[in-house]
Amino acid sequence: MKKVLTLLLLTACLGSAARADEWPKPVTTIVVGLGPGSALDLVARIFAKGLQVHLGTTFIVDNKPGAGGNIAAGVVSRADPDGATMLLAHSGNVLINPMMMDVSCDPLKCLSPVSILATTPSVFVANRKAGVKTMRDLVDLLKQNPGKYSYGTLGPGSSSNLAYEVIAATSGTQVVQVPYRSTPEMVRAVLSGEVDFSMPVMSSVESAIQQGALDALAVSSVSRWGTLPNVPTTAEAGFPGIPLDVWNGLFVPANTPKSTIARIESAVRAVASDHDSAAQIRRLSYTPVGSSSETFSEQIRTEKMALMEIMKTAGLLKTQ
Repeated sequence: MKKVLTLLLLTACLGSAARADEWPKPVTTIVVGLGPGSALDLVARIFAKGLQVHLGTTFIVDNKPGAGGNIAAGVVSRADPDGATMLLAHSGNVLINPMMMDVSCDPLKCLSPVSILATTPSVFVANRKAGVKTMRDLVDLLKQNPGKYSYGTLGPGSSSNLAYEVIAATSGTQVVQVPYRSTPEMVRAVLSGEVDFSMPVMSSVESAIQQGALDALAVSSVSRWGTLPNVPTTAEAGFPGIPLDVWNGLFVPANTPKSTIARIESAVRAVASDHDSAAQIRRLSYTPVGSSSETFSEQIRTEKMALMEIMKTAGLLKTQ
């Protein structure tokens, strides 16, 4: 009888562990650190819809904007490590924030990377009233008018913030940062002249550039953007230290079982390679990826080292 009871107890424990490792859950939440309508939010919703179709379960997107994405990261870090709560974050949120400021959750410690969903370049844009057409024009204007001009960002730690801080530090200029909760707000601000410059992701301003509503100064990619062949890269414009393509990556709480991460990764890859989902992503000026967790982890390590050197040169590393 004792052996039977022991066997039943062991079976119950194993069954409980298996259920804890089951994925997908009936409802899965993707938490986004920017507001509705932002590029990050749109990518999240495309993948949420695709995952729901492929897996036959419910996916919802929960926007938790603020503090440069730190609020969203904190929410996910405290969630159960069962694959039911995920974070979709951009590279600035994960890599730059912990090096610039004290954060309650260092994403590289309290979260586990799953997959890069998509990538896109950012582009330096100026309100037409500023009268600048090149990055050299921008630097000259800032030098002649210290502290007079402003730039819109998605908050401290975003790539849009780091890019202008690098420019200011390397050129000895002063420019005022104005943070916004979402990309659409930031774009509206530079279109209206509320701020003079910005560096949003390509998807949010490509049409405005093509229509002549904004002046494009440089694109943060290795090569020029196909639909804007006359706009130089940041390296060609004299700023090789500006971070390149922005990735949107999926994370889960630390200690999530590797088997669960592997299942999520496989589902993400299926969505990224799905014809309709990929077409929607490309219409946002993004490139669908669907990387492995190992590739994602290695890219994070490589980018962190490069960004640390850039931020050290620009004097942006937080003091210990």
